[in-house]
Amino acid sequence: MNELDLHSVRHAYVEHMVETFIYENRNNMPVKIITGHSQKMRIIAATVAKHLGYNVFDEKFTEITIY
Repeated sequence: MNELDLHSVRHAYVEHMVETFIYENRNNMPVKIITGHSQKMRIIAATVAKHLGYNVFDEKFTEITIY
């Protein structure tokens, strides 16, 4: 499973990074996005994925899985 680690990434760049990551891996789903403990980071990443039509599985506090 491919992963995108968002540690040390500023919130302003997250939307673009997540969108690009999902697009590049659209044929390799599911993918994991590691958000760390930032609630804002999790919300941004999940919102982008849902906007693109993907499902978000939010089992762990520090990561989300997109499929």
